[in-house]
Amino acid sequence: MSGVEVEAAPRIPALGRAIEAVGLWVDRLVSTAAVILLLVETVLLFAGVVFRYVLHKPLVWTDELNAILFLWLGILGAVM
Repeated sequence: MSGVEVEAAPRIPALGRAIEAVGLWVDRLVSTAAVILLLVETVLLFAGVVFRYVLHKPLVWTDELNAILFLWLGILGAVM
């Protein structure tokens, strides 16, 4: 040894490890929900464009649903 003492890493109590594990699980759940919402949002927007401009039969409900999903996407983004 070179004479320099290295402190051991502090031990995390069992409760701290459990809280950390729950936090990691919630983080993964929120991230997964955000990715799914982003994919659904993209598909709905694309379907709305296709129906409106290609088929000339607009799906009016896609605009409302996209607005609601975008709001939830913003909330989940704030959580992340």
